[in-house]
Amino acid sequence: MHVYIIKVSVLKTEEGFWEKVMEKHVLKKFYGLTSPEFDRENYYGGSDLGLSFEKDKVIFKIWSPIADTVTVRLYHDLNNNSISDRELTLDKENAGVWTCMISSKYIGWAYDYKFTFCDGTVTYANDPYAVAATINGVRSVIIDIAKIEVNDLVKLPSFTNPTDAIIYETSVRDITADKNGGFKYPGLFLGLSEKNTHTAQGYATGLSYLKSLGITHVQLLPMFDFGSLDEADPNHGYNWGYDPINYNVPEGTYSTDPADPVCRIKEMKYMVNELHRAGIRVVMDVVYNHVFDIHKQAFEQVVPGYYFKHDEKGNMIDDIGMGNAIASQRLMVRKYIVDSIIFWIKNYHIDGFRFDTMGVLDVDTMNLVVEEAHKIDPGILIYGEGWNIKPIERPLESGHDHASLMPNVGFFGENLRNAVIGESGEYADYRPGLVQGNLAEVGASGKKYYEQDVCEFVKGFMGSNGFHTYIAPHQLINYSTCHDNFTLYDALIAHLPNASRSEIIKRAEMSLAMILLAEGVPLIHSGQECLRTKNGNVNSYNAPIEENKIDWLRVEQNQDLIEFFKKLVNIRKKYSIFRIDDYQEISCIVRPYVLKQNGIFAFEYTMPTCKLYVLFNIKNETQLFNQIDLTGAKVILSNDNDLLLSQHSTLGALSTSIVIVK
Repeated sequence: MHVYIIKVSVLKTEEGFWEKVMEKHVLKKFYGLTSPEFDRENYYGGSDLGLSFEKDKVIFKIWSPIADTVTVRLYHDLNNNSISDRELTLDKENAGVWTCMISSKYIGWAYDYKFTFCDGTVTYANDPYAVAATINGVRSVIIDIAKIEVNDLVKLPSFTNPTDAIIYETSVRDITADKNGGFKYPGLFLGLSEKNTHTAQGYATGLSYLKSLGITHVQLLPMFDFGSLDEADPNHGYNWGYDPINYNVPEGTYSTDPADPVCRIKEMKYMVNELHRAGIRVVMDVVYNHVFDIHKQAFEQVVPGYYFKHDEKGNMIDDIGMGNAIASQRLMVRKYIVDSIIFWIKNYHIDGFRFDTMGVLDVDTMNLVVEEAHKIDPGILIYGEGWNIKPIERPLESGHDHASLMPNVGFFGENLRNAVIGESGEYADYRPGLVQGNLAEVGASGKKYYEQDVCEFVKGFMGSNGFHTYIAPHQLINYSTCHDNFTLYDALIAHLPNASRSEIIKRAEMSLAMILLAEGVPLIHSGQECLRTKNGNVNSYNAPIEENKIDWLRVEQNQDLIEFFKKLVNIRKKYSIFRIDDYQEISCIVRPYVLKQNGIFAFEYTMPTCKLYVLFNIKNETQLFNQIDLTGAKVILSNDNDLLLSQHSTLGALSTSIVIVK
């Protein structure tokens, strides 16, 4: 028999991690919770953790191999201050699973668990596999989610190739909060479900606006139950939501009735279905790298010391600045992440997942996520932030440098981003990129930023072959801005405070084209197409909603830029040359022409019956371009009033043009 204790000073020997402990005056052998031996002996592969339902019975199962006893406490009253009406002791089965069965008459009741450990420690927790919760996620609720389904379910066909995707990042609250948007349910799941919303002047907002853009996917900031806002007072405060409490429960502040556990489930399912009805797939932003508070979230209470990374002295490791970091290489942690992803796919019909700080998680976990998700739907998108996090206690991390080991996982591409828009975040150098006209800016090394950005941009625009270890363009999420750091408009104004509105628009159009026409998967931050501003805030995670919301009056004022965006979307969809998913094919079809000294970039695409050219002039003056004979070329899209196409072409200042030569 092995006794697993909660806190030990682990000693490493050739046999693994061992320690002698005294319990009831008997010396027994122990190996640590982080050891492979512990995982092998206590791995549970069943798909029934949490609650399952059989006829008139409810079955509880929870994994806690080191607990001495486990009790489930039942509450008829969903008030978080209520006293339990009944308590049941669970029976221990194989692999550390505890279980009991009750009548289905308890459906709708709240519950939580009490754990007693061998050293006398007692902890209390909700169910980490809970699918419903009381207000603020304090207790779990007995709900059969399979019986909560929307009417007229829309089933979209499996998506094609990731490079066919055009992703638009926003949040439920940001896109529906503005009073000028005409929403009946501002800031809520139902707000993003409303049809035909518009401004007082008749311009589309919300869901109708997203549909008009022609995007294929909307990526929504965290929608699971997070801990940084009080659901009892949802209009007080704002937060992006990267603070997980209940991973498999929708966030209550987006619900019309946070105190009703079923309401948020119905409303989130309805929102996803209405987005699907509009032909838009849903990507869910997920945060499996850390939890909001280890004392309020279930993991540390259920199996203390197991779910999080620790150093050899038993201290919790925090290598991402969030107070804790998930140890995904442990088998039951990995299983939890995979199970959670499958839950969202099966029950909410989610079409993709964006993994926050994915580099915390290990390669095997991410590959298993893809494998299991694609068994259900091979068109599901899996991508994330591949920033390389210092590995301390885990195996290979899911960072850019290991991209070749994860062939079906996408990564945010920082090389193209930095070349296009520069750097502006709290943890980055403050510098301009190509669209701000950085031809003369000099960095700390004494070299011009432009000289570096030329190479980075051309390589990135052609799919980032040679950056990190990418194997194909579908692994690249191309973007210039997202929810953190400057918005596009703020990034332009920061370096060009005296620029005219017309100049800002032309630079914004160029930035949009550099992302939407690049080989890979484009991601657009909501508002890039309408000059959204957060007043220069580079980290607005808890700033007031007035700073984070989509300003629908600003949408009204920038219809020309929005129409330019729509045309770029249609061009990307029409011409497969912008969606090539093979580096060899790109090298055969796409040829770059770069005039390093005057800021002209031209890309030639060879098609069966013609050639297409994408032309950028990042300089704020008209220039000659005679490297290619463009006589008789047909303009597909251009913002260049001075464009003259011939053997000696003229490209206007800050221009973006797409032309075809037969």
